[in-house]
Parts: sequence; C-alpha cells; structure tokens
Amino acid sequence: MKTYLLDILNRYNRFSENLDVKTVLCNKSWLIFNDTGDKELYIFQENGSLIASVNGNVFNGNWQYISANKSIIISFKEKSYMLHPSFFDKTIFALQQDGTNRYAFMIDEKQSQFFQPKSLTELNSYFGDTERKRIEEEQHRKKLWAEQQKEIEQRRIEKEHRERIKKQEEEVQQYKNRKRLDYWEQNQNSILQEDSFYQELCSSKKKWEQREVIFIIGTLIGFFLINIGIFSWGIILMPVCGSLFIMTFLLYYPYTEIREYKEKIKQNVLNGDFDNYIFERNHQGINLTEDTFENIDDFEARIKKTKQEAEKIKKERDKNKKEEEWKDYLRQREKKDFERIEKHRIEREQKEKELKRLKEEENLKKGKEVKKIEELSKKDERRKWLKEEAYNIQCKLNSNNDARELAKQISLEVKFHNAQSNWRFKVNWTCPNKAYKEISLVINNGSDVLLYEHLAFIGCQTIELEEIKSLVRITLRIVWLDIPVYKIILIDKEYESI
Repeated sequence: MKTYLLDILNRYNRFSENLDVKTVLCNKSWLIFNDTGDKELYIFQENGSLIASVNGNVFNGNWQYISANKSIIISFKEKSYMLHPSFFDKTIFALQQDGTNRYAFMIDEKQSQFFQPKSLTELNSYFGDTERKRIEEEQHRKKLWAEQQKEIEQRRIEKEHRERIKKQEEEVQQYKNRKRLDYWEQNQNSILQEDSFYQELCSSKKKWEQREVIFIIGTLIGFFLINIGIFSWGIILMPVCGSLFIMTFLLYYPYTEIREYKEKIKQNVLNGDFDNYIFERNHQGINLTEDTFENIDDFEARIKKTKQEAEKIKKERDKNKKEEEWKDYLRQREKKDFERIEKHRIEREQKEKELKRLKEEENLKKGKEVKKIEELSKKDERRKWLKEEAYNIQCKLNSNNDARELAKQISLEVKFHNAQSNWRFKVNWTCPNKAYKEISLVINNGSDVLLYEHLAFIGCQTIELEEIKSLVRITLRIVWLDIPVYKIILIDKEYESI
C-alpha cells in the first residue's frame, strides 16, 4: 500500500465516528490509488482476512479495527500498517498513516467508472470541489433556515396582531357589558315606566290581587259562620270562595310573567338596544357620561391615559414611602450605631478564627499531599524496577532477535484487585495474528506454579491466589516457527496501588 503527502486533507476531517468501519469496508472491492499505473485491488472480509490483487497477482493478508485508538491494522506477510480513517464520501476512503501526514486512498470499484484519478493533482481537485460543494450546501441551508425563521417571525407578528385586536375587542365588549349593566341598574325604573306592556301587566296584577283578597275574605267569613253555628251559609261560602282562590292563584297569578318580561327587557339592554342612550355623546342635547367613546382607538387612548395616571399615582406613593423609610432610618441610625459596631467586632473575631482554622487545615493538607507524593514516587520507582527486571529476564529467555521483536509486538496487561481475602487479578494478552504452535500462560508465585495451555492469540485469564509470595512472575510463552517467545510481567503486593 503506497501513501502520499496531501496537505488539503489537513483542513478538514469528513469521517464520522458514528460510522461502522466494518460495514464501510466489507462487501466491497476497493481500488488503491497509485501513480504507477498498476491496478491494485483490496477486498476486506468480515472474518478479518484481506485479499489483495496487483495486476491480477493475489496476496493474502489480514486486517483488524482497533477501537481503542480508532485505527485499522493491515498486515501482510512482510509488513503491517496502522492507518486512521480520515475521509469518506461513498466514493473515496482516505486513510492517514499513524504518526505521519501521509495518506492512502481507496476508491470504490463501482464508482471507478465515474472517478478514477491518475495523479495527486486530480485528487486535490476532487477534494477541493467536494469542500466547495459542502460550503455551498451549508450556505444554502443557512439561507433556507434564515428564510424559514423570517417567515415564522412574520407569522408570529401577525398572530400577535390578531390576538391584540381580539383582546381589544374583548375589552371593548366587556366595557360595553359593564356600562349596559350599570345603566340598567341605575335606570330600570324609568325604563319600565315608559314601557306600556309592562304597565298593563302591573295593572292586571293589581286586579288579580283584589280578586284574591275578596276570595280569601269570603273563605274566612265562611269559616267564621261555621264556627258560630251558621252551618248552611258557612258550608256553601267557604268551599266556593276557597276553590275560586286556588283557581285564581294557579291560573291567573301574573307574578311569573312580570318577572320574565322584566328579565327580557334587561336582556335587551345588555344586548345593545339602548346603546344610543348609553354610549353616544350629547344624545338629544344630553351629555350622559365622560366614559363614553366613539371607537376602539378612542377606547385605547383612554385606557392608556388611565394606566399612565395609575403609574403616576404609584410612583408618588413609592416616593413618599421611600422618604418615610429614609426618615425612619435617620431616626434609628444613632440608636443602632453601637449595635452595628459590636456586631462588626464579633464578625471580625469569627473571621479571624475561621482564617486560623483554614490555615491549620491547609498546612495539614499540604503535609498529607507531600506524604502522598513521596509514597507515589516510591511506588513509581518500584514499578519501574519491576518493568526493567521483567524486560531483562525476557531478553535472556528470548534466544534471537526474531523472538525479541515478536515479544515487543505482544501486548500483556494485568488488572489487579483485592477480592475479599484472596488476591485476584486478570491477565489480558494480544498477539500478532500469526500461525502459532502453542500459547501458554505460566504464573510463578514463589514455589507455586500455575499453568494454562492451548490458549488463543487474543484472550484473558482470571488468576486467584491465596497470597502473594514476594514477586509473582507472569510469563506468556508462544511457540512460533519452532522458536519459543517469552513475554514477562513482574508484580508484587503493592502493584495494585501503583
């Protein structure tokens, strides 16, 4: 895989971390850009294998995505590469070589009929055009967003205007209803007196009241005659007058009709039948009230004036209140001087005590920090010695340079923690993807030995010990091409706290 120096990619990064690298790479064939004219083709398999073809000559390799540093490891028999995804737009996939500003470029073979660059100049032009299109799209999107915001703002203004008009109309209607009700309560007697039908109802009411009085008196007379012994006239008079009284009351009592008609006239007043008398100025030469108005603008001006007068009254009230408070303060200031001075003295003493206490705590904290730093320094030195000692042992056990180089590529880590009364830690290892005859893990704890055989090239093993005796040596032994390769870590009782 050939890489190139291309400064334009340093200006932007177009690879989203949300994309699945495996989904992007697999099930596609990728043309590798080169300036030699060779057709170099890569096919990434989901199982981690890689098929590479150069002008029809096929080579097998492996690939692996490392999520820890977001990198792709491409391995061939003679060489391996660590690359970071940098740019992807469904046509070209740019990969940056780790630790450099050099890039490898892969082109989707399905898109090669539309785009197949022959030189770095064409690549520069492609990335420049891509960035320019992105900027134009972003500007267009911002323009559309601004227009949408303007339209939304216009609709909001129109809505507020409609709501204001509606509120004004409601306020006017409420004002009219209130004035109509006041007019009815103040002038209902004169309105009813001028109504002829209402007067007829009142006259009928008086007539029926007279009849009822007569029938009631007749009934009482009949009851009286019966009591004094004149039974013949009493028995005739009392039932007849009583029946007529009941019939008159049930059939001709006019109170309900009068109340209904009175309520009807009131409702007519509230519905606006008398607005000419209530709201028009100088009607028939009479100025009824100063609260009348001609239109909504007149009403708004009057409401505004009323609010201004109310605010003026409120300001004067607040001003008078502040003056009274200031005078009261001046009267009480001399009285409170001693109390204020005494309070200040007590607060100053409390602050001095608090500062003294904080200073003592700070000195104590600094002493603890210095002690902690010393302990951490000792632990760091101990860890450094363990690492150097393990490396020396590892170099002695690895017989040749190939074994030593392979050992450097092996990742061996220990996650150590104390669980209950036992010492427990987890050993993680990652080996380069090669053909190994045997992988085993040996734990030497003093004279005690734990052996784990037939392991995978990537794995982990949880180790639990009753106690740690002096130093514990963890050895990962690999047999590669009949060459034993050793990777060693030394730990002790202080290892987990380092």
